[in-house]
Amino acid sequence: MAACTIPTLRLRTLIASVLCLLVFTRHAQAASNQAIAPPRDSLSVRTTTMTTSPPPPAPFMGPTLPEVVRIIEAHGKGPLQVTLGRYVPRFVLRHADGRYEVRRLVSDTAREKADRTRQIAEGTYVPEMTWASLVPGPIVLEAVEKAEFLCKLKAWPEREGL
Repeated sequence: MAACTIPTLRLRTLIASVLCLLVFTRHAQAASNQAIAPPRDSLSVRTTTMTTSPPPPAPFMGPTLPEVVRIIEAHGKGPLQVTLGRYVPRFVLRHADGRYEVRRLVSDTAREKADRTRQIAEGTYVPEMTWASLVPGPIVLEAVEKAEFLCKLKAWPEREGL
């Protein structure tokens, strides 16, 4: 066995220490993620007591196009309403009166102005609050048959926002 010089021994010790630290950090991070994150297949709600201010609201994330297709394919008879968009609600998909439709969401300006004025006076206004004043506007996509609607939806130019 070759003799180790002091600098070589220190370098090996340093490398071993760094590797141990990395392994320990990954195990600690994995353990903390498991302790915080609920199981993916669970629908239970975990409650915690917050001692600091709550986190900011998450951005609106409507279903993706593949999720919308699965929702429509699984839908039977009866009404259906799904809000579509990324970061901001942009459209609403509906099934009512035997037809499928996608409508652009437009702002009810009178309601938005009244809500904004009240919320600013109360000190509770954030821009996301204006989403409550969005109402279904013009039809941008419609069909009577489910298969026809899915074909139109997949070919729809504005689907990229889904």
